[in-house]
Amino acid sequence: MIRVLSLLPVLCAAALSFPGFGQAPGADTTDAALRERSFTTLRHELATTEGWMRVHAAEALIEHGQSAGLASLYAGELAAATPPYRIGVRRVLARVAPEPERATHLAAIRAALHDPSGPDRVHAAETLAKLGAASPTDTPVIAAWLVTADAPTAAYLRWLRVQLSPDSQRAAEEVALAALLQSELPAARLRAAYALARLSNLAPDTVALLRRRATLEPAESPARAYVVATAFVHLPRDSPERTELRRLLRSFLAQGTPGEQLEVAAILGRHGDRDDMTALVALLSALHPDTRIGGASGLLHLLR
Repeated sequence: MIRVLSLLPVLCAAALSFPGFGQAPGADTTDAALRERSFTTLRHELATTEGWMRVHAAEALIEHGQSAGLASLYAGELAAATPPYRIGVRRVLARVAPEPERATHLAAIRAALHDPSGPDRVHAAETLAKLGAASPTDTPVIAAWLVTADAPTAAYLRWLRVQLSPDSQRAAEEVALAALLQSELPAARLRAAYALARLSNLAPDTVALLRRRATLEPAESPARAYVVATAFVHLPRDSPERTELRRLLRSFLAQGTPGEQLEVAAILGRHGDRDDMTALVALLSALHPDTRIGGASGLLHLLR
């Protein structure tokens, strides 16, 4: 386990180095005030959370151009990080470390992918897909793993294959990934939807499948928020169905799990509009760190 107590002074010092840390949220709702409150929220989570929640805060800061101090912070954390969290640490470092350190971290993540008995192999596949860092050298490894992989793991491997495919093969790989939306396993449907939300120019058949799954996914399904969010991303902005999808997404912001709120807030930030700001502002006062991180990052997207 990570030695949180020994790291806490370092984390607090890093967060305090950012302007605005520790300011109490005020009533001012101007764009500038909301932007500063959102950054303050992310810096606070970086300083006070641990594990994957801290990774989420760091990644949100990176996404919004605030990576100062993260390379040294996470370099210090790597020595104590155990599987699979060490992949999360390297995921941050692969985004912020200078060369040649960045290449070293990507190589370590790739080595974990290539190790059939490794303890963080699935996390390595997910991370390479999230970073868009798959290499042609991964292709035979992924193909061999797909022979035995369960459906939830296959979602990450199919995502990697879409990224690796030449234009002539991309359509077939997208079909294979989208087919997992109809898996009997909710985890596979969730991961397939998550991956498809981060791909562009989906085929019309894939978008049609997403539209159907958004209406068919059971209300109690842990995949529902992700399927609805992905359909929202890919339906045309003038589609009448988007109004109902937005209503469902806002219900997840109000009553979903922290993971659902993190994802939905990111989707509404990237693909919604300023009408969604009130719902996102409410997340900044939520109890769970991931919910607050999602609200802050979503707002920063809308405030660009």
